[in-house]
Amino acid sequence: MNLPLPGNPSPENNAGREVLAHTPDARWVASVVAEVVARLAARENQVFTTTPQQLAPGLAPADFTRYAEVHIRHADNHFLAQLSGQSGGSPAIQSVLGALAWGLRVQISLHPQLLPGLPVKALARMPVSFSDLEGHTIWLLPQALISYRDIATKKQGWVVVSRQAHLTPLAKETLAPHQLQLIRQE
Repeated sequence: MNLPLPGNPSPENNAGREVLAHTPDARWVASVVAEVVARLAARENQVFTTTPQQLAPGLAPADFTRYAEVHIRHADNHFLAQLSGQSGGSPAIQSVLGALAWGLRVQISLHPQLLPGLPVKALARMPVSFSDLEGHTIWLLPQALISYRDIATKKQGWVVVSRQAHLTPLAKETLAPHQLQLIRQE
């Protein structure tokens, strides 16, 4: 039995001709790809800045495509507790989880006085970055033993550890030269 070659449909089979007739033009495909790349490049540096109270009504679906990052300023204990439990009932938390699902980066800024009350283990598992109101990074280290390796690459910020965490002597010595403040969970 002779089968037609991929580029030569048989006269008995007109379906092959229809498929070839509807194949997109290479220029059209290139223009679509260029448009997608341009939109992604324009989105890359766009930051949506908000507060937990402004997130209560939720994010508009278009916001997920316009922005690359959601920056939540002035987060409070209530918001952070809901986030750590991933409370499904709160529209603000649903907005954060939706942003993460769409691939947006999420950064949360909070007052340093709230650091001892943070649920370190629950929040450390989330793909969210934290900073204080001045922009210094907050690192959440949930492990029981904090070594030099955990501290060596961090500079100018806050290190929040659980109440039971132990720091090696070398890790303790590294905190001051790296301008790191150690905060133990309450």
